[in-house]
Amino acid sequence: MGAAQPAAASKSLPEALHLVVDREGAGQRARIDLRTEGDFSHVSEFVAGNLVFAAQEALRNALKHGAPRAIILELRTAEPPVAISLVIRDDGAGFTPGEEAGAKQGHFGLVGMRERIERLDGTLRIESAPGRGTTVRIEVPLRSYDETVA
Repeated sequence: MGAAQPAAASKSLPEALHLVVDREGAGQRARIDLRTEGDFSHVSEFVAGNLVFAAQEALRNALKHGAPRAIILELRTAEPPVAISLVIRDDGAGFTPGEEAGAKQGHFGLVGMRERIERLDGTLRIESAPGRGTTVRIEVPLRSYDETVA
């Protein structure tokens, strides 16, 4: 879980995401907004750490490759809290999904994000097009995880 877990381990999920937004946004021209809605007290540290990592990677990708003016992160749970969704949307350059650099080119960001989310029985969808920005949609069920997943 890399650098994401220490931030998530001592903070609530929204607090950990605020730290990531502040850290990744420092010195950047893009405006980054974090919007939260719901009860995050049921989110385990394991899930939070993986979501923080995914958000960090999505932000880095957007800032490095998309040159956006604005990035919005939306974190939500349903009532009752059975799943958590995280959407990272930017107004940057966008790309054609399937043509991004991947593991064959030494880039593991999207592959790593997808693997982390799938380990949580979640889904990760990427919507993008050249000139239209990028939206990363993550949804993870809230359930107990045992050591075989971690």
